[in-house]
Amino acid sequence: METNPLFYNGTILQGSPSFIEDLRPETKDKIKQLNALWCSFVCSDHHKDRDCHFELRLKFSEKESPKWLALHTGYIYDMPPGKFDSLAEAANYLVQNMEKALGEGLAWKKFQIEDEAGMRGENCKKELKVLSEISKGFEKYKKTFQKETEQDRSR
Repeated sequence: METNPLFYNGTILQGSPSFIEDLRPETKDKIKQLNALWCSFVCSDHHKDRDCHFELRLKFSEKESPKWLALHTGYIYDMPPGKFDSLAEAANYLVQNMEKALGEGLAWKKFQIEDEAGMRGENCKKELKVLSEISKGFEKYKKTFQKETEQDRSR
């Protein structure tokens, strides 16, 4: 698919209105898989719509050159917004934060379920099974992309 570049002061910017096509296929796959796992995790307990949205956005400002933003304005994970010169940098930041959010969220939720079960003497097998399936998906994701992620971070 051909994309039309965006210009700023006569300079072609990386990315375009259909910038998702400009991302490396591996990066797109990471984001799609992480978002699916994240939404499964969020929806397993409660669901607030904004918790399922991660964004890559191009911001134009009057006094500075355009920047790529990586954003998540959910309630569960407080992701510091990132501002970058390139789409690739913003996407990598987004992936790192999605991985962190999912890892921390799964660990916290497992602790919470086990703690509540212990306090109330309840058996929480169903909740732990759902969490286990999401954790297995996350482990599969990490194995699939581990080598590439290590190479990307060493650059």
